[in-house]
Amino acid sequence: MTGSVGSSPPAYDVGERVGVLYHADVPEQARIEGFIENGFAPSLFGGLGGIFALIGFGYGGLWRL
Repeated sequence: MTGSVGSSPPAYDVGERVGVLYHADVPEQARIEGFIENGFAPSLFGGLGGIFALIGFGYGGLWRL
């Protein structure tokens, strides 16, 4: 199986054992278990959203003063 994220050097070697997440009824939608594969994008967008929310609340607080 090939992951959805590439890196150089590769995160895993050919033949190396890795965890795989899948639903038993749709195994063709399997994903490699790991932070980069599953948690990086939500963390990135959540962090950026939090920063923009703080900026927005900061400007809102200044405007109220």
